[in-house]
Amino acid sequence: MGVKIGIALVLSFVTATGGALALSSGVPSACGGSAIDSTTAAQLGTVAGYSGDQLVNASDVMAAATAAGIDAKGQAIAVMAAMAQSGLVDKVASPSDPDVGLFNEPDSWGSAADRADPYKSSTLFFTHLISVSGWEQLDPGDAVQQALGNGSASFYTPYLTKAASVVTAIDNASASCASRTAGDDYPWANETPDSGVSPLGYYYGECVDFVAWRLNRDAGVVHAPWLYTWSNLTPLGGNAIQWKADWKHNGWQTSSVPEAGAVAWWGTEAGPLGHVAYVQAVNPDGTVTIEEYNWGGTHKYDKRVVAASSVGLYLYPPTRG
Repeated sequence: MGVKIGIALVLSFVTATGGALALSSGVPSACGGSAIDSTTAAQLGTVAGYSGDQLVNASDVMAAATAAGIDAKGQAIAVMAAMAQSGLVDKVASPSDPDVGLFNEPDSWGSAADRADPYKSSTLFFTHLISVSGWEQLDPGDAVQQALGNGSASFYTPYLTKAASVVTAIDNASASCASRTAGDDYPWANETPDSGVSPLGYYYGECVDFVAWRLNRDAGVVHAPWLYTWSNLTPLGGNAIQWKADWKHNGWQTSSVPEAGAVAWWGTEAGPLGHVAYVQAVNPDGTVTIEEYNWGGTHKYDKRVVAASSVGLYLYPPTRG
């Protein structure tokens, strides 16, 4: 039985009988290399009325659960609790609203900074959830009430079906990512250039879009608002052959010396539109390991080892100045 079907059937039973939740476990792997991929979650659109940062926060809850060895049942219970307490919005305390974080956890659980951090607060929640005797057999609302010590079962249970839908959507999307080639963390791997342009402004599946994604990722930006897009990364033109001029125009460093995290750039020797790739590693034998999309017109991920001297130029990340 698939995860999506299993959850739907169980939820039908829970809704009808008020029985305990028994969700099937999900696949704990994802594009970003963590247990659950927040980048994939951010691209899901709207699920059960939740979107964007709300789904990213839900993915942090799920990642913390996976790290603690807690399956989809516990994930849905925690997401349900966060929906009820905060609407899956990471709240910062204010004079008018002293609640903090996703769960409105008691002050005694940890510092305000930890309770306001989605992953850390989720870890705190699971620590207290599993301390509730027999929590897996309890009504989900009762389990949350006993863990948090506030609210009532009826306060939480209306969010159970929505929570299961969110867990299923993120889990299935992450499982899809897990089936890709190892190392491929491009968020839009299932899209093709025929689908149009990505949120970064380049056509899906092109070498330039993949490298622009990696530059954003390395700068710590994995969902909108993006730091680097066509408009500010390559204002003179987005085709790979134009990137050298774009770097000069922006005042960013270039060099013949390779550096991990830099852009490997080729001119017309790679084709009329040039080519760019991401330097994963500089090797001691005079080669570099590069990652790229659309080498040979495949619009897919590839990883190669090439002579460092064969690269036309290295474009250092914009963060280098």
